[in-house]
Amino acid sequence: MESRDPMSLQFWWPSNPMEDYAVSVDHTKVNKKKKKKKKKKKKKKKKKKKKKKKKKKKKKKKKKKKKKKKKKKKKKKKKKKKKKKTKEKKKKEKKKKKKKKKKKKKKKKKKKKKKNNNNNKNNNNNSNSNNNNNSNNNNNSNSSNNNNNNYNNNNSNKNKNSSNNNKNGNNNINNNDIISLYKNNRNYFKKDLQIIWKMRS
Repeated sequence: MESRDPMSLQFWWPSNPMEDYAVSVDHTKVNKKKKKKKKKKKKKKKKKKKKKKKKKKKKKKKKKKKKKKKKKKKKKKKKKKKKKKTKEKKKKEKKKKKKKKKKKKKKKKKKKKKKNNNNNKNNNNNSNSNNNNNSNNNNNSNSSNNNNNNYNNNNSNKNKNSSNNNKNGNNNINNNDIISLYKNNRNYFKKDLQIIWKMRS
């Protein structure tokens, strides 16, 4: 239980007579004022809190935006780098292809040149060969003519002999004559043989 010491009850029973006014003050009014003040303070606090929250939110948003921007920039940079790399790669590949094509063309040209040179060489050889053949043919024809002349002379002699020997006067030539003719003129035997067969028929 509270003591009834006058010091402890100072608020209620003031020692100063002027403080009697304080006792007679309307406490409802005071409380209302106090309440209003408290409400104002609370409102202020709330406003402050709201402001702080808004600021925080704004900051967060700004940070997020910045991050997004940074990410976008990084992505763009990466894309640009990749594009550049691809372009470079393409360029390199194109260059390589061009070089290869050029090399192939050069090789083809060289091959063609070589072929042409060989053809020219062969043509020269053929022309020489033809000239030789012509000279051989001339020699052959001369030889054949000589052989024919010899054969005709021999044949005329033989015909004379055979006409003397045979009453019918046949121009036949025996096998021994063919063999001797073959031995003497092996190279032109075929030609002579044709003439002989004509003679025999």
